[in-house]
Amino acid sequence: MADDGRMTRDVLWNFGALAVLAATGLLLNILVGTRWSPDALGVFNQGLAAYVFASMLATVGINHSLLRALGEAGEDRRRSGTLVVAALVPTIVLAALVGALFWAARHAVADWLDSPGVAVAMEACTPGLFFFALNKQLMAAINGWRRMRTFALLTALRYLGLLAALWLAAAREWPAHSLMGIFSLAEGALLVVAGVEVARHCGLPVVRELGAWTREHLHFGLKSAAAAVLLELNAKVDIWMLGLWLSDAKVGFYTWAAMFAEGFWQILVVLQNNVNPLLARHLAAGELREVEALSRRFKRRSFLLVLALGAISLPAYAWIVAWLDPGAGFEESIAPYWILVAGVVGASAWTPMAQILLMANQPLRHSLLMLATVVVNIAANALLIPVLGLEGAALGTAIAVCASAAFLVWSARRWIGVRL
Repeated sequence: MADDGRMTRDVLWNFGALAVLAATGLLLNILVGTRWSPDALGVFNQGLAAYVFASMLATVGINHSLLRALGEAGEDRRRSGTLVVAALVPTIVLAALVGALFWAARHAVADWLDSPGVAVAMEACTPGLFFFALNKQLMAAINGWRRMRTFALLTALRYLGLLAALWLAAAREWPAHSLMGIFSLAEGALLVVAGVEVARHCGLPVVRELGAWTREHLHFGLKSAAAAVLLELNAKVDIWMLGLWLSDAKVGFYTWAAMFAEGFWQILVVLQNNVNPLLARHLAAGELREVEALSRRFKRRSFLLVLALGAISLPAYAWIVAWLDPGAGFEESIAPYWILVAGVVGASAWTPMAQILLMANQPLRHSLLMLATVVVNIAANALLIPVLGLEGAALGTAIAVCASAAFLVWSARRWIGVRL
């Protein structure tokens, strides 16, 4: 019961951080578009897309290996120090390499997008890319120790730092194309705070074990890297495929619904972050019954929470669309949003356990699960978009989300011996 109380508090703290994230995303888009220009907003978001993709390459899933290993280590401070240093060393090398390639590719990417400003945006955020990769490991360490209130505060600090950096950019009248530099400022500040926090909870590393753990982290990370790329691909399949059949305006309407649905999905990501350290600990100890009990505990709560919030969000979304731009056609996004939410609700009972294969040290099988989900997503969208348009894209995506939950249940039973 005490652990239930701790879990509830941790989840509520992280929901608070999620609210900060949502508000920051909305404010950033509004402020960049109004204080500078719509063109600046376009360059900002194109630069952000390149930044997000590069950030996945700079960490290659090492953070998942660190989280899992720390969940197994428990309160052993020296082992924790060894694990953290062994994750940071290869990350520094990878992040420096990816950062150099990111910088070198800036003009090629800008030419491909036919947007010279993107090159300047990529220059401005290159230091932030390096800092982000290190912060990914530090945040994974805090997550692995189940220090979820600290995790929530640092997450909120990251996004508040972005707003503070944007205020500074406005006060100093930064050129529009340099605005991606706010990520360098915010991630640099977070690196200092998170670094001090992690150092306080680590002992001196065991030097003779560093090599073995560095290889372990890299081996795990490379096997799970495909899953990270596939996850990002899966989130964009519907939008990219819509562009093959429908006009840019129609795609724009759908993107609006997808953006809000993605925010709704983050509720389940918060639950997942809180579950992962417990999964790692129980699986390492072979406590499969405890894993099943954890799944049962979250199933009902997760479903009821998402169902309730989803029901509230449906009329709220319709009101927001009508209030923001009445008569502009965005009402076409209402039905797709409802379908997308239905898909999230349908999978919500199992999604908190979605990284169980990673926590069971089976990253390659987790990548295969993600690949199966992407294949279903592509096939469903290809079949339904030509017939149903926007609603077809939403239905195809919802089917893929629910199929992913079914794959997860089968995989856990087949490869771990756990009934979810």
